[in-house]
Amino acid sequence: MLILVARYSEFMFWGCFTYDFKGPCHIWQTEKAVEKKAAMKDIELMNLAVEQEAKEAWELNNAMNRMGLRNRQGRKPVWKFTADNGAFVRDGKGGGIDWYRYLMHILLPKLLPFAVALKHGGLPNVVVMEDKAPSHASKHQRAYFDVAEVHYDSSRYLKRPKLISF
Repeated sequence: MLILVARYSEFMFWGCFTYDFKGPCHIWQTEKAVEKKAAMKDIELMNLAVEQEAKEAWELNNAMNRMGLRNRQGRKPVWKFTADNGAFVRDGKGGGIDWYRYLMHILLPKLLPFAVALKHGGLPNVVVMEDKAPSHASKHQRAYFDVAEVHYDSSRYLKRPKLISF
């Protein structure tokens, strides 16, 4: 007897492990509208926290670029807080897993605590290795690895050191 089910569910699975230890796992489901709104509010707060520092860095960098013996032609640049200047922006196309969801659901609550526990539990040379998925390779993730003092390699494979011959 064959039973047909009219409804189905799609999901993605994430997990981490090492040779001797099983780490946490996560089942991704589609992001709901309420979650998207909460994420946008959270990102706005993050942007408010970093905008002034980014503006000061932009002004300093821009002033140095425009300095010279000759006056530069054209309009004077005007500050606009964009992703190029350090703003946090969710630019995912049509759902999926972007840097923000990865940060909030995986990196902070699961991956970094697991890596730090391994590091303090007798494996001091822990290296987190991920593929080059956009959510993994985001520029926003690097700071969190640095704060946790966990080595991170975003290439597909660990790079071998170059051999020096004499």
